[in-house]
Order: sequence, then C-alpha cells, then structure tokens
Amino acid sequence: MYSVQFSSIHGVSKIGIRNKLRQYRPCLKMSQTEGSLLRVVLMKNHLNFVAECKRIMEEQRQKKLQEMYSDSSSDSENNSSSYDSHNSSSSSDSSTDES
Repeated sequence: MYSVQFSSIHGVSKIGIRNKLRQYRPCLKMSQTEGSLLRVVLMKNHLNFVAECKRIMEEQRQKKLQEMYSDSSSDSENNSSSYDSHNSSSSSDSSTDES
C-alpha cells in the first residue's frame, strides 16, 4: 500500500524510526499496514518539523540582516554628519587664522 524509503533523510536513520515504532508496537499490536501508516505519519511529522525549523531560522537570518543593514546605515549617517561638522569647523578656523 504505502512504501517509504527511510534511509537517512534529513538526519533520520532507519534505526531511529524502528526504535520509535518499537515504543508503540507492544501496546498497539499493529498489523503490517498499520505499521506502514505509522511510519508515514512519523516521517511526515518529522519533515514538517524540519521545514518549520528552516522557516524560523530563515526569519531570524533575515531579521539579523535587516538589523545589520539599519545599523550600518545609521553609522554611515553619523559618520557623514560628524565629517561635515568637522569640515565646517576647520574651515571656520582657517578663515580666522588668515585674518
């Protein structure tokens, strides 16, 4: 009915899946079909979890980039304004020195 290949997809090993299934097997007394369905559900849940983690990590990365960009733009504005004020004060000093 369902066939899923469980070789190390997103860090999930066959042993990990088997161990997880063994936790459920004694109390459920599963048939082959039920075991296959449970494998599919566990894998789907895991893949959803991995996708959600990736989404959160990408959001955090974008947020950091945005903060770095806003910090660098405010730093450059501060540097240019301090440069302008320094130039205007030095030009006024030079005019007083000449007279």
